[in-house]
This record gives sequence, C-alpha cells and structure tokens, in this order.
Amino acid sequence: MSENGLRAAASVVCGLAMAGAALGQTHTIYGDRADADILVSTLAGVQFVSTASNTQAEVGMNGGFDRCYVMPFALPALAPGQRIASASFSVSVAALGSDYTSDLYGLGWRSEPTVLLSDWYSGTLDTTDAWMVEEDFLPAAPSGSGRYGTSAAGGEGLVAYLNAQIDAGAGEGGFVFLRISHAVDNSPNLKVNFFKTADLAYYLADHWGQHQLPSLLEQHSPRLVVTLTEAAEPCPADFDGSGGVNVNDLLAFLGAFRGQAAEADFDGSGSVNVNDLLGFLGAFRAGCEG
Repeated sequence: MSENGLRAAASVVCGLAMAGAALGQTHTIYGDRADADILVSTLAGVQFVSTASNTQAEVGMNGGFDRCYVMPFALPALAPGQRIASASFSVSVAALGSDYTSDLYGLGWRSEPTVLLSDWYSGTLDTTDAWMVEEDFLPAAPSGSGRYGTSAAGGEGLVAYLNAQIDAGAGEGGFVFLRISHAVDNSPNLKVNFFKTADLAYYLADHWGQHQLPSLLEQHSPRLVVTLTEAAEPCPADFDGSGGVNVNDLLAFLGAFRGQAAEADFDGSGSVNVNDLLGFLGAFRAGCEG
C-alpha cells in the first residue's frame, strides 16, 4: 500500500469511515506521519524541523535547542453546515522530565501536512495567530509516562479551534495542526518531555508488517477524537448546493431544465418535463427548514 493509502487507512481505524458524513458520527483520527519537533537555537542562530528520528519528539530545552512538537491531523468529510460537536486529544508520553508546564495550541489549517519552521514557538502565551487550546496541558513533573489528554475545558477549546478552521475553509483533505510547547520564556532547563510519535508507528509498521499499523497507531500516535453534529436533511430546493435557497437556485434549475439536463429530473421519473418544473417551483416556494 502506498504511503498516501496508509495515511487514509489510518484515519479509518476502528471502522470509522471518513468518506461521507454520517449523522452524529465519531471519528478517531491519528496523527499524520509528517509530525515533527522543531529545534531552534537562539544563541547559535540554528533552526530546523526534525523528522528523521522515527522514534520520539521532544519539548523543552536540550542540547542548546529549544524544541516544540507539532502534529498534523487530516480532517474528516463534513456535510454542508456540519460542525464539530465534541472533541478530545491525547498524546503518548514516553517521559515527562521538564520542571515547567507545556501548553497545547492549534495552528492554522493547511492543505498539506508538512510541519514548517514558522510553526515553532516556546514561551508563555503565544500572541500570534495560534489558538490556545489548553493552557498547562502537561504538568511540570520530574517523571511520568502514558497517555495524557485534554481536560473538559481543553475539549471545549479544541471544539472552538476546529470549528474556527472549518469556518476558515478547512474540510476533507485539509490538515489541522496541534502544537505542544514549553510554557516558559528563555528556559535554562536541560530537562525535556519525550513523546512517542505517529512517525514511530509507521516506522515500526514498515519493519514489522503493515498489518500491525492500526495497533501501533493506537499505542504510539497522537490521537484526535471528534464527534460531528448531525448533518442537515437535504433541501430539494437548494439546487446549487450552497446551503440556502435563493434566486440562484431558481436560475440554476431553469438553466438545467431548458437544457434538458439529467439533474433537472426533479421528480426522478427518468425524463425532464413540466412536472419537474412544477415540482421544483413548489419546493422553491416552501424553502428549507432552518
């Protein structure tokens, strides 16, 4: 299977279909293989995106580099007007070693999962266009491991962030980005938090067999779980699919009717005639509920 195919398969683990928008469906979305930590050395002026380790990501100061961890997630298909009703995020922590807390941010959606140098941040509140999903997402701790997830307040922040990306044009085929970064300015701390990654799951599957990818993603990958609102009932008079009924729908239908186009067969009789015109005009006068 190709890498793109594996990415698609990873988004439907546990039988949650990403194609089409089922009513109130819950999707478990694993991180894309392009997840990465970004390393910046303010003293040496060196910065780069690290995607080659295949084993872990780090957040904090280590080896003279201040690091953050950025995770892309592929969005599911949404019907017109459909929204995110609830959401949660969790990440697999290999070791918590930092003396400082870490924040969870959302970044602007993009059409590709590539992590950029401009995604980097370390410090207290990011005042750029990043979205604070949950402050102090990870505690200051000398040790700890396992899955850490959003709180109830963090879930609400995640819903607000995801719906803002949908409003900005994100949809199926687009990627949202979550970032974990150190919540301290100019940290002298040499301790860091270590994370298992989506890339680790893919790397192990490459060596152990692709049939193990679903369980490896469940074990290692960052995980985003979203529940959609119910899709609105189709509105027959919304001929142009804009989500509302207005004169554009009437003009679009009349154009199709004059051209005897198949989509003008409003009553599904197999032919286009005056009954289709009367049927559409009746639906147009009735409009759409909601």
